[in-house]
This record gives sequence, structure tokens and C-alpha cells, in this order.
Amino acid sequence: MKREKSIFQKASLFFGAVTRSKFQQAEEEAISTSARQYLEFVGLKGRGEEIASSMAYGDQRRLEIARALATEPRLLMLDEPAAGMNPQ
Repeated sequence: MKREKSIFQKASLFFGAVTRSKFQQAEEEAISTSARQYLEFVGLKGRGEEIASSMAYGDQRRLEIARALATEPRLLMLDEPAAGMNPQ
């Protein structure tokens, strides 16, 4: 049988989701800055709020490359990374 959460537990979950510590805020800002840098690197500056599926195919490929680079791999192997991209 599933137990219902008390009002205190619900309030605690809510306030934990709404309020963040200074460390969490700084970490979030660092991640956002890094993401913007990778988007700029692949030519998608200022498009971080767009839904990926609404982008043109070539832009989706650029986004995939930015996402792969954001993991900071030591080696990144790409199979035809420019396939479907316009030479603009």
C-alpha cells in the first residue's frame, strides 16, 4: 500500500526545488556559460532556447556535435560529421 506524503514532506520537496544554495547557483551558471560557448563554437550562438526538432537538419547536426563536445571527451570519433550540412 502506497503511503501519502505529509504536508511537511510536500513543502520540503517544493522549497528544495525552488530555492538553491549559492554553490548550486554558481554551478548552474558555469554549466550555462559552457553550453553557450559550445553552441557558439559550432555556429549556433543565441539559439540555446530553441527546440532541437524545430531546427534545420544541418543545425541539428551542429547541435549534436556541441552536445558531444560538452562531455569533454579525450577523443571524439565522428562518422561523416558534415553529412547533410550546407556549406554556409
